[in-house]
Amino acid sequence: MAARIFVSTENTSDPLSSGLIDRLTAAGFDVTTSPLNPALGDDPRWSDWYGDACLKAIEAADIFVAVVTEGYTARP
Repeated sequence: MAARIFVSTENTSDPLSSGLIDRLTAAGFDVTTSPLNPALGDDPRWSDWYGDACLKAIEAADIFVAVVTEGYTARP
């Protein structure tokens, strides 16, 4: 069974995020990500993401990875 990885990022289409996600997937990992940034399009996972969907996604993962991209306002 492949390790399950949750990738937390504010923009899954950012080259840093998408490159990592693509490489992990190609390596055979089961990858789940944060929902698509609402500024970039609709993602139905937002309807309950802060209810319990986020917690369930993280709990289901064996590994948690956070990718910090330009969209984070607190980025140094």
